[in-house]
Amino acid sequence: MEHQTTYSQINLALNAHDNTHEPAHAAFRSEVATCPTRGFRTVVWESLSGQAQAMDYAVVGMVVLPSSYAGGTSHGRPNAWNASYLLSRSGNPIGIADNPLGLATNGQVRSRVTLGGITDGLTYTAFVGEKHITPQRIGQNTYDFPPPTVTHYTFYGGLRCLGGEVAGLAQRPDVPAMTTTEWQLSVNSEAANNYYYGSWHPGIVQFVFGDTRVVQAKTFADQDTLVRMGGRADGQPYNLP
Repeated sequence: MEHQTTYSQINLALNAHDNTHEPAHAAFRSEVATCPTRGFRTVVWESLSGQAQAMDYAVVGMVVLPSSYAGGTSHGRPNAWNASYLLSRSGNPIGIADNPLGLATNGQVRSRVTLGGITDGLTYTAFVGEKHITPQRIGQNTYDFPPPTVTHYTFYGGLRCLGGEVAGLAQRPDVPAMTTTEWQLSVNSEAANNYYYGSWHPGIVQFVFGDTRVVQAKTFADQDTLVRMGGRADGQPYNLP
């Protein structure tokens, strides 16, 4: 509510990093978006000149990252803005989505997923988690994206995953190392290291579930369990360690 004026400046008919959004990115400041352990810092968002607050939390908008991941504009993959609106079924890249503006060029989608579509229940579905950022990359442009008010189909915009080429959770703040700013796994397989959830709290990564609980997932939790935790309608039980 306190940032309603800032968010009202975001035009969903435009690409997430369109220059017209710079005032919104530059103006947003909130303690909620930053982990106290990592501290407040700013980054330059893509081609924009203004400094924006780096955000430590990423929406669970995709649960399985394929080795061929190259983004794109089809509805079969995450696209501009959708991580804010989509909750995926386990094993599928995204949930049910449509393109209300009929734009074929920028892949904009908004979710049709309702509370009724979260058939696993809010108590068992993770909505938001801590993103992985190494101490060596803290505060660095691209690596430490996204700023608040932005999300789209790359790790730049907040996309993080729990399965596929992402092998569970980051084991330590410095592992896996972030070695490339490339976002397409089809170009550089090490890009997968940018899509992890991870924490600077020893042995755990914190997630917010649909019922507003904050849950500490152990870093040794297996990949299958984490994928089920992130899926909204897979019907599979799981137990976090």
